[in-house]
Amino acid sequence: MTQNILNLKRFNTLGLNAYCKSLEILEKEQDIKTLIKDSNDKFIILGEGSNVILDAPIESPFEVPVFINRLKGITVRKNLKQKVIVRCGAGENWNKFVLWTLENKFGGLECLAGIPGSVGAAPIQNIGAYGSEVCDVIESVYVYDVKRNLAISISNKDCDFGYRTSVFRNQTLSFFFIKLYHNFCRLLSFY
Repeated sequence: MTQNILNLKRFNTLGLNAYCKSLEILEKEQDIKTLIKDSNDKFIILGEGSNVILDAPIESPFEVPVFINRLKGITVRKNLKQKVIVRCGAGENWNKFVLWTLENKFGGLECLAGIPGSVGAAPIQNIGAYGSEVCDVIESVYVYDVKRNLAISISNKDCDFGYRTSVFRNQTLSFFFIKLYHNFCRLLSFY
């Protein structure tokens, strides 16, 4: 019997040849629970595949399924006079999201443009640059808690953000990021 071995080269920013036996591209929130259950809670999650070195040669591919997070969508949830709450799918490209906020004159992420990765990966290490951090605008994150087998919302305060860290840093396989809620100020003008 021949088994398909899949190359993850196009799913990591370094373009490394790394192989797996099972690959699922997640585009719907409702698929998460079933796929995680079917995997016996053993899996690898990739967003944009940045900040990661995949080491799985063709002779020794990943045995566990690889899930590619492509949960998309950017929606304005609250539109107030001086602030805006935006929901963003965790599978969105980070830089495209930052550019979207700037096009819509929402302030808070402008110093974080150009950072590779996905929106869902940003809170794990509390990405930052030039004195700004993603924790400055995150209101809450909505994740699938693998251990408890349910989706939950975690407030900014409970994310325990610190310099390039968060509560998720040592528990990345315990949570599957679904969407994030961001609190932006309105930019009155560009210089």
